[in-house]
Amino acid sequence: MATAVATNFRKRLAEAKAGGVVSLRGAWSQAIDRAEKSGVDDSAMERFVNEFLYPSSLLKLSESLDQEAASPKKSLTETIERYRGESEFSTEEWIQALERMMQFLIRSNRTAQLSVNLGYLSCAAEYLATSGSTLGFAEDVERFLEEFGFDG
Repeated sequence: MATAVATNFRKRLAEAKAGGVVSLRGAWSQAIDRAEKSGVDDSAMERFVNEFLYPSSLLKLSESLDQEAASPKKSLTETIERYRGESEFSTEEWIQALERMMQFLIRSNRTAQLSVNLGYLSCAAEYLATSGSTLGFAEDVERFLEEFGFDG
């Protein structure tokens, strides 16, 4: 994708997410630029910006991507879908749960590799498949993080 086209795409994405709030547009622009530098492709970028509530989550996700030993060969969405496997939770639910994890890491002033974060979500999804929880996946992950912590 040409640089001008990519820049315009990122600008429109930030403007749409910010809904006219100038300071929020700046925060989303910064997070989107950072994610692009971490190798997030345009398709995944659009999906994550649409699913995430906070630009800080996208910044923390970029840090998690940068912690990986090797750059991913697949798109971010494909990586999540690989970890998701046969999980009963949708990719959108995994992205929302990943944001809860990013917010937990922000509050804890920590960063962990994306693969470690996704491994935690995979274990949580496996447990929840048999536990009969009435909460959503993101809410359960947040509860697990608060109750049991994260050693990643």
